[in-house]
This record gives sequence, structure tokens and C-alpha cells, in this order.
Amino acid sequence: MEKRQAPTLSLAAATAAHATVDPTFGDPFPVSAENTTVAQASSKAVASTRGTVTAIFTDTVDGHLVVLERRLDVPTSTWSDPSVISDDGVNVSQGSQQIVADTDGNVTAVWTEDGTWRIMAATRLAGRTDWEPIDRLSPNGDSGGQATLEAGPNGTVIAAWASYH
Repeated sequence: MEKRQAPTLSLAAATAAHATVDPTFGDPFPVSAENTTVAQASSKAVASTRGTVTAIFTDTVDGHLVVLERRLDVPTSTWSDPSVISDDGVNVSQGSQQIVADTDGNVTAVWTEDGTWRIMAATRLAGRTDWEPIDRLSPNGDSGGQATLEAGPNGTVIAAWASYH
């Protein structure tokens, strides 16, 4: 039996100027590292108004399923190295992560921790490469389902999820 290659997360992108002239996407290019196991349903991406695309996905690092991110600087077509944004050593629920960019260029991600079902969030402020400390959104004693995110005006981000207690 032939061994199947692990899938890699690919993202096709077009710049805003390109899209207004010719609304077709460019060739897809890999976002995750080679030879990593990435579930197809686990990839999410968002473009900010400041010319950065952020992709998040789950992958196994040191035996734990974590949320990773990479940023594409569209003007230079340069991807950042992958970095973990969820807690090290804590498994996340596969495909639970969501991401949104607000009008100020801030990016917020949410995910669910596996087993505890706690809803967690982190924000990267516009123009920064590091993420703010992780926030636990679900109250102590509560567990949640998959959260959804929406961005409103003036940097407002709303997260909603089913809460179980």
C-alpha cells in the first residue's frame, strides 16, 4: 500500500489592487511546514485593512494539538515563521479556532481547549508581531461549544458560544 503524504494547509491570496483589476486568485502556496499533519478543516485566514493576511491552523507540537499562526505581508509577499498562539502543553479542540480582523487592523483568535472545553482568546494589535496574553472567555465552572467571532466598529470584537454549566 502506498503511503499517503500528509496534507498541508495552502492559501491562495490576491492583493486588493490585483482583485480590482482581475478578480482571480494567484497560485496557492503552502502555509504550514512541510511534512506536518494539518487537518483541512482546521485552517482559517483573515486579511486586515493594513495589508497583512493572518492564517491560523492546528498542528501537533511536542505531542499537543495547538493553534499556530503565520502572517503574510502582502506588499512584500513574505510569510512569517509559524508560531504557537495557544497555551503550550494544552490540547485544543480540532477545528475550533476562529479569527477576525477589525477595522483598526487588530487580529483576534478564539479556540476551545480540548477536554476542559474552555473558550480562550488572544489578540495581536495592529503593527505588532507578538500576541497579547491569552484570555479565558468562559467563566470558571463553565465549558463552551465552538465560539464565533465578529468585528464591529472602533476595534470592537464580539465572541459568542454556547455555555454549559
